Amino acid sequence: MKITTLTKTSKPKEVQAAWVEALKSKKYQQGKFRLCLVNGEEKTYCCLGVLCDLAVKASVIPVPIHTERFSDTHRSVVYTCNLPPSVTRWAGLTRGHGPYYNSKGKVFSLSNDNDKSKSFSQIARTIRRKPKGLFRETGKDDHDNTQAA
Repeated sequence: MKITTLTKTSKPKEVQAAWVEALKSKKYQQGKFRLCLVNGEEKTYCCLGVLCDLAVKASVIPVPIHTERFSDTHRSVVYTCNLPPSVTRWAGLTRGHGPYYNSKGKVFSLSNDNDKSKSFSQIARTIRRKPKGLFRETGKDDHDNTQAA
């Protein structure tokens, strides 16, 4: 499955569609608690880390690297735990952790869904449904994708 190529000026609807494609593509290994964790040759992503990777490829943000040392012999490079504000705006999300309401008004978030073991396919279905609270209202800030983080 080919993932749509995005740019800094891609519209939020285009970003959202490509994000769903990427989550369903099986090109990303799912991880928890970090946007991206690099351990040797292995890279794992949370659902928001996949979005962040798309933003890096579209030159919305530089590669956000931070190093954590887990022991003297084990080091991992991670993206941060937080989605940059510029990526949040670019994708049209209301907040960086992806909060949304279910049909009964209960609050959930994409970050918690990911960390509580929902699959990328399940999360992609949630994004595609566009539940209340997940994305900004259409037309608000749709062209303001290049603001600094």
